[in-house]
Amino acid sequence: MDAEQTLRECARWKILALLARLLPDGAPEGVIAADLVDAGMAISDTQLRAQLAYLRDRDLIIGRQHRGGDSWALTWYGIDLVEYTTDCQPGIARAAGGVSDAVRERYVIRWRLMRCLYLAGGLPTAEGICARHLADMGYASDPHTVRRQLDYLERRSMVEIVDRAATHWLARLTRPGTDVVEYSVDCRPGIARPPKLRSE
Repeated sequence: MDAEQTLRECARWKILALLARLLPDGAPEGVIAADLVDAGMAISDTQLRAQLAYLRDRDLIIGRQHRGGDSWALTWYGIDLVEYTTDCQPGIARAAGGVSDAVRERYVIRWRLMRCLYLAGGLPTAEGICARHLADMGYASDPHTVRRQLDYLERRSMVEIVDRAATHWLARLTRPGTDVVEYSVDCRPGIARPPKLRSE
């Protein structure tokens, strides 16, 4: 593998890692380019667009309008790749390591959010109630954490965010989310659903 190919693969991983830090909003191309420069990976605008297109074509990122310009954000598959819950695709130089304690905690928070919404009986539930539920259980419950995990769950079709434009989000569990909480279907990686204790 030549140095240029290695740079492209490392840049792709760096882009995914940056977008994971900036969930749920994503980042415009200028922020992504600046992050690559800070990491010592200065690439041209054309090269950056080529790497973004590469990641988009593999359903790892999506482009969307954000504050008057194009922005890029991770898909749920991209999040799973960054969180080491799925195998890495060829062409991306994923950092060595594995699942950290912070990532494991995010998995548990996602499960706790789903349980909270399940207990609401299908009614839209305010993010503040979800945050209180997490705080009562000793997990991170700041608004950014709650929104980030609700956004992840919505991308996986587990929850529906009723009104993103509102000051306070409302969310409810979807039918597939209810099936996961009720143990009617398998739970994919990224959500720390505990084993079922008893059969009914």
